[in-house]
Amino acid sequence: LSCCSTLPVRDICGGRTEPGELAVGQQSVALHPGAGGCRAGDFHAAAGTAGSCTLMAQAALPCLLFAGGAPGREEASTLVLEGGT
Repeated sequence: LSCCSTLPVRDICGGRTEPGELAVGQQSVALHPGAGGCRAGDFHAAAGTAGSCTLMAQAALPCLLFAGGAPGREEASTLVLEGGT
């Protein structure tokens, strides 16, 4: 999992990353999900380099499957990814 892949996951789960700002060439990152679980909404993530949008999508999609409310009251989400490959 690349560092940029944690960006949409962090936002969908209402969490935080350590360090707070991710940098190019960073070797490690810690992701702490929020207490409220995954939530629906409009999300945007930019890799900032030639980061892979496919990797960001692979990390975010499982979270989005569990976001959106109770059965019968589902909410839609949008995910905009910017990056290279």
